[in-house]
Amino acid sequence: MGAIRTLLRSRIAWLNTGLSLALVGAGVGTYLSMDGSTSQEVTTSRTATVTRGDVKATISSTGNVESASTLTVDFEVGGKLTEVKVKAGQTIKKGQILAKIDQADGQEALTAAQETLQSAQEAYDDASEGRSQAQIRRDELNLSSAQDSVDNAQSAHDSAESTLNSETTKYDALVSKAQAALSAGTGTSADVTAARYRRYTALTKDKQAVNKAEKELVNAQVELEEQKDQIDQSGEQSEEAVEQAEEQLESAKDAVAEAQVNLENATLKAPRAGTVLSVSAAVGDTIGSTGGSSTSSNSSTSSNSSTSSNSSTSSASPSASGSASGSGSGSGSVSVSDAGSSSSGSSSSSSGSSGFIVLTDLKTMAVTADVPEADAGSVAVGQSATVTFSASQTTADGTVTAVSLEGTTSNSVVQYPVTVTLESVPSQVRLGASASVVITTGSRSDVLTLPTTAITTVGSKNTVNVEKDGVRSTVSIKVGLDGDGTTEITSGLSEGDTVLLPTSTSDDSSSSGVPQRGGNGMGGMGGSAPEGGGPGGGR
Repeated sequence: MGAIRTLLRSRIAWLNTGLSLALVGAGVGTYLSMDGSTSQEVTTSRTATVTRGDVKATISSTGNVESASTLTVDFEVGGKLTEVKVKAGQTIKKGQILAKIDQADGQEALTAAQETLQSAQEAYDDASEGRSQAQIRRDELNLSSAQDSVDNAQSAHDSAESTLNSETTKYDALVSKAQAALSAGTGTSADVTAARYRRYTALTKDKQAVNKAEKELVNAQVELEEQKDQIDQSGEQSEEAVEQAEEQLESAKDAVAEAQVNLENATLKAPRAGTVLSVSAAVGDTIGSTGGSSTSSNSSTSSNSSTSSNSSTSSASPSASGSASGSGSGSGSVSVSDAGSSSSGSSSSSSGSSGFIVLTDLKTMAVTADVPEADAGSVAVGQSATVTFSASQTTADGTVTAVSLEGTTSNSVVQYPVTVTLESVPSQVRLGASASVVITTGSRSDVLTLPTTAITTVGSKNTVNVEKDGVRSTVSIKVGLDGDGTTEITSGLSEGDTVLLPTSTSDDSSSSGVPQRGGNGMGGMGGSAPEGGGPGGGR
């Protein structure tokens, strides 16, 4: 057995030696039959023809479906929820009652305000009547009497002065006559003295009458002025009382109006038609005036809202087919979020919004996608877009309706939110669905076009290599829209011109003149070719 094994080993060794020599001989023959140059390049010239056609430039991105308009509806007054008439996924109409809170406090406040208003009205009526008719008549009589007293005193004063003047003239003449008679010798000194005494006695009496009449006139005039002042003061006090009563009346009216509004706001109505996206509180919860749900005694508390243990927050992501649109106002506080209205972009409405009831419009949907900073400058409102929904691979046409003025930065990359509003919403698409967006930023029709790879650009200069009648030359050209793979040619070329594309070169041998291992199908003599070896070698 040992001899047989030795013989077999010898034969196998001779066979391997012979096979190796044959392989080496075949390699040498092949090498000798090749060109003796140090390298061999196979060059292929490719060309493109200037044609007339369309050029379109697009930008692609991804985003999520959201409602174009979402409203958060809250109570403007606080209270305990007594009714919740809607649930998530329900389609509602404008003005429809959504919920109610306990109206007892509101009704009590309205009653108190109405009672205050009644009292203010009575006070205003009393003040408006002012002085009574009897008082006005008395004032008129007093004023008339005072005026008569002035007139009578004035008349008596005038009469006394007239008497004084008359008797002064009379007794002056008597004294002069007595003095003349004394001078003529027909009278005596006693006559002159008697005439002077009578003059003094009469004029003294007349002057006293004048002084008395003057004092009575002054007193009458003072009384008349006092009477007038009293009437004027009474009138001013009446006007001031009316003004104060009127202010109190208006304040009472405002209080009643406010109480009525608060009572009406205890019933929350839909400001517009739509679909209920979520309801964050249940009957028995206490709702604050800001719409947050406060806790009852057996519930847990969160930072801004909580519910009792028997309440739950419901939400829905209904399909687009079951929605109704509309707008308007109703009771309660309404916060509207439009897709794309925020400078930093808006998130998908399916993520939920804070508030008691969130309404959404499922007939008008949008996709907000982030566009890189380099492409954002070419995106504008009004551009057309195509939206493809990842799950169903259905497509829908859309229009760019908002381009954010503020970018967001992540990992040193700046992106700008762009909102594309859908022209129609496929029935199977739901809020939050992922989608890809292709925005057409520019297009040209019936223009000269050329593959973009055929154009060499250095700075602002564009050139191409042209072959005509076997002669190659470099031609300067002007370009228009740079599209997806093709570029618009505005001058420098004509339709039908042949343009050389970049040369494709393959290097089949090394510069050493020795074939690489694994090249030309040699296989490396039983070993695999090194990575990067020539064709035919197994990698």
